[in-house]
Amino acid sequence: MEKRVGLFAVITFALVYHLLFFRHAMPVQEGWFQLFGENILKGQMPYKDFYSHFQPVYLYIHAFLVGAFGDGFMVGRIYGIFERILLLSSAYLLLTRFF
Repeated sequence: MEKRVGLFAVITFALVYHLLFFRHAMPVQEGWFQLFGENILKGQMPYKDFYSHFQPVYLYIHAFLVGAFGDGFMVGRIYGIFERILLLSSAYLLLTRFF
């Protein structure tokens, strides 16, 4: 029962934190991810046709998002919130298992 309450608290905190900045800030990487996703859909390859500071798997995830849901910035932001909640939840569950 304690794990569920803690997990709910972590998810709620992450959601509130990210929703505070959801429409007020835009990092540079957001445009890069969208552009790199479009380049991959055009047939170009990371590290061969264009250089990227990010791992190719992350770029292919964004290429899938651009291909499936369009090239709007909200797609990347919603995916980012989902990814952060998933990562924080996994870290919480892992840490509660060990400590």
